[in-house]
Amino acid sequence: MWQARPITIMLGWNRAAHGFFMDVEYDDQDDGIDEGSVLYDNLHDPALTATRGLSGDVGYFLGILAHLGLSLPRRMVDAVLADADRNAGNGESWYDHKGNVVASVPDAQEVHP
Repeated sequence: MWQARPITIMLGWNRAAHGFFMDVEYDDQDDGIDEGSVLYDNLHDPALTATRGLSGDVGYFLGILAHLGLSLPRRMVDAVLADADRNAGNGESWYDHKGNVVASVPDAQEVHP
């Protein structure tokens, strides 16, 4: 929740570009992108323009969340860091606010050079 509105935080590793990304979206909007439905989008972060919205340090995005008064379950952060270490991609996992995996789709291809 952010300011009494439900949100979804998507944090991940971009295998092809070798960088972390993050989006924070409101859950109470239609599926279309409406003005105000996105709280944070790495592609529109002026500090990341030179790197096309990616950061080599997941801590950058954890700092953005902290600035917003938000945090992630440690298990989610650890999973994203493991993806970066393995250069894995295309897998998806959904976590509840306590850090429990509620749904998961395995990586299409586990490890890439």
